Amino acid sequence: MWAKSLEGVQTLIPTMVADKVNVDIAEYLTESLHLAGKLERASASLNEQATAATLFTCIHNPNQLGAFGQKADKDKIDGNILLHVNPEQPMMTVRKPINIVHEDISAQEKRVLDARKRLQEVLKHFG
Repeated sequence: MWAKSLEGVQTLIPTMVADKVNVDIAEYLTESLHLAGKLERASASLNEQATAATLFTCIHNPNQLGAFGQKADKDKIDGNILLHVNPEQPMMTVRKPINIVHEDISAQEKRVLDARKRLQEVLKHFG
């Protein structure tokens, strides 16, 4: 199964400023992939990193119309993974239904504005 090959995938976070990268000295911090709090693996045969990688692959596919996860339950998928898996969707299930309300959007917009303000202050001091 293609998702099994994604186990052990890690992200590489550059330690240098992106516009001042020296290709001869490329230093990175490695970080494991993790699923968000309301998401869980659709099958016990994949670890969390591989499941997260299938989600990222699905999100970054330009032909994909959305990432909804597997519709079959865990028991069916674990019983016969090739029969019950939709290969177009990530190997995850949603633990609780995700309801996005206006307050969630407002809170996220506020966090983005605060982060931008902090970034502007940092750029003033170090830029």
